[in-house]
Parts: sequence; structure tokens; C-alpha cells
Amino acid sequence: MMKLEDQLAQLAEIGLPLNEGITVNHLLLFDSDPESIVNDLLLAGQRKDFEEKPFGLILWIMGCALQYEPWGRSICSPLWHFDCECVHRPDIYTNLVTRLCEAAGFPEHIKDIDSFVDLEKEEAWLKYTVNGVERYHYLDVNYDWVDCLTLAYVMNDIEHDGCLFYDLDTQGQTKFLLYLSPEAAETLSKLANITLEPASM
Repeated sequence: MMKLEDQLAQLAEIGLPLNEGITVNHLLLFDSDPESIVNDLLLAGQRKDFEEKPFGLILWIMGCALQYEPWGRSICSPLWHFDCECVHRPDIYTNLVTRLCEAAGFPEHIKDIDSFVDLEKEEAWLKYTVNGVERYHYLDVNYDWVDCLTLAYVMNDIEHDGCLFYDLDTQGQTKFLLYLSPEAAETLSKLANITLEPASM
């Protein structure tokens, strides 16, 4: 057993704090779409569920976005998971790159982000400017699955100050990313008994 507040304090120490304005109550009293997997987890997430298995449920929840107004607020910016079957709109990669920049706390590092996807024609591209250099990626189109290889190249362009994107293998179609220093990643791996692998190229 470990108090939820103690778990959050240890996570904050290694670079995974709750975002400004987010409190423990947001984790315990989350109200969202009943069909949402996030809602299912949080309804089950009474305090004892967080505290009986420290650093388990809490990490998953912290990678979510709040499901009420104002919509899309991250709970913990450096921690993010998303469904890899998410390519349902032409500009989805613009949103993905923007969120990666947010995770790294470097929102202005990548500029002029633009993207396009046409699943029927199997055409997709992503372009942006980093350090004054324009990048252009032809994206792999595989039904509605995201091109994780290209995202790995993007992550490499975003990483700075010794921190890296790490990938937690969920054994499913969810991509679970954390942006941490190598020392913090090692500490979290021990705390949560998980294996983190660098996600960038």
C-alpha cells in the first residue's frame, strides 16, 4: 500500500507532475463518456485501487486527457498514451506532433507543422521545420494505423537537454510514451516494475 499523494509526490520528483490546475480529485472524481475506457478505469479507480498497486493505475490515468470542458487538457504532459488506430482525419499527424512537443515541454521547437492523409488514395505526408531545417516525411499508410517509425524520427528531432522519449510496451495497440531523463526513467522502472525503452531513432 502507498498513499496516492505519496505516489504523486515521487512521480513529480522524477519529472512527472500533475499539470497546473489538476488535483487528486480529478483522478478520483472523473466524469466522462460512459463508453470511454478512461471512464471505466476511473470509475474503478477508487482510492484503494490506486493505493493497493502503487504506480500501476495512476500512470495510465496520468497519460489521459480530461474528458470535459475545456476539452483535451492533459493530466500530465510528459506522459501520454494514444490508440495507434487513430488516423481518421487529414491533419491527425499535425495533432500528434504538437502533442509530442507538449510532452517535451518544448511547444515552439517544431514550427510550421502541416500534414495530410488520404486513406483511400494511400497518400500521406508530414512536414515541419526544426532548427531552421525543413523536414518532409512520406508517411506509411496502413489502414488507420499511425506510422510509428516516422513518429520516432519526429521524437528524435524534439528531444533536448539529455531527456528522451521512452516507450512502455502495453502488448496492444496503445502507444504509451514518457519524456524523461535517463536517470528518471531508471528510477521509474524500479518504482513501477516496468521496462522502458527509448522510443526515438
